[in-house]
Amino acid sequence: MSRVGRLLNIERKESVQELKKKLMHNQCQGRQQERISALYLLKSHQAETSLQVANLIGRDDSTIKRWLKNYRQGGIARLLKIKHGGGRSLSIPTSVLKALEQRLEEPQGFDSYQALQVWLKDHYGLEVKNSTLYGIVHYRWNARPKVARPQSAQRDESKAIDFNKKKARRLSVMATLLHANNQRIRYWCTDESRFGLKTITRRRITKRGVKPVGKIQWTFQAYYLYGLVEPLTGESYFLECSHLNTDGFEAYLREFSQTYPLDCHIVQLDNARFHTAKRLVVPDNLVLWFQPPHSPDGNPIERLWAWLKKQLAWKLFDNLEELKPKLAAILTPISTDFFASITAQLLLGTDLDYLNSNILYKG
Repeated sequence: MSRVGRLLNIERKESVQELKKKLMHNQCQGRQQERISALYLLKSHQAETSLQVANLIGRDDSTIKRWLKNYRQGGIARLLKIKHGGGRSLSIPTSVLKALEQRLEEPQGFDSYQALQVWLKDHYGLEVKNSTLYGIVHYRWNARPKVARPQSAQRDESKAIDFNKKKARRLSVMATLLHANNQRIRYWCTDESRFGLKTITRRRITKRGVKPVGKIQWTFQAYYLYGLVEPLTGESYFLECSHLNTDGFEAYLREFSQTYPLDCHIVQLDNARFHTAKRLVVPDNLVLWFQPPHSPDGNPIERLWAWLKKQLAWKLFDNLEELKPKLAAILTPISTDFFASITAQLLLGTDLDYLNSNILYKG
């Protein structure tokens, strides 16, 4: 048998128009508007019982009865009075919350929630419970601990920012100077990465309370992959090498130069010693362009290495002869569009349209 509730007969001093005005002009808070809505439904005869009101506004029947009891005893003032829970309530000012949110947007973040508490105490004199902070940081801003990208203490942040900000203009100037030979000018990024038998670990997803487990091996055999990627087109060039030294790098540049002999190439790279060695012979159609020291994140090819190693995470190999074809099988079918989508992300701030119109000259 369905419940219909008994008809309510309560004296309402406020008219339908007065109640409607309070609702339409948002004169009350959300929790108070619910209570006004209950009265409005009864006064306008859209509902005749507490159960009908409860169904219409999504509240429990007992809650509606409690509201109406308060209204009978003290009128609309008693109805709209919101009782707060007992205990000491802690209020973090809006300005402090905004400052905390801005601080969490900075890449260095915080080591722990305890560090957050210390920061609030030192800067604003507030002592905030760990549970309160967790509720704000985790649920309101969806901020949580992440694996940090290592960054050298010797890095000059101003130089790194300036390099990325002015990359397009500087490339354009170099391209204009090099275009005297009527060659097509192309912009590449190069780097080397180590691939070996030591297991690459990454995060794993498990149900809450279940500690993830992954099998690993500690075999320190490895080889190096030299790579060049053209961010604007996604074209790439790779070479396996057993060592990371000047001779290997020189041979790599020579083979790359012979593969694209008709073009002039601007190649961005880091300041590794074998990149800057005095005895290094650079092919005539290559110009090496060095990024600021200790700034690997400014090189678009780093995103490609990160993606590659993600594909190999938790994979176990008996020897390098088993690993090499696996890596080749991952790289070979990849389209140039995919490589461009990964590596060009770091160029978005330098205006890709500008680069396309000023770098790729047709010979």
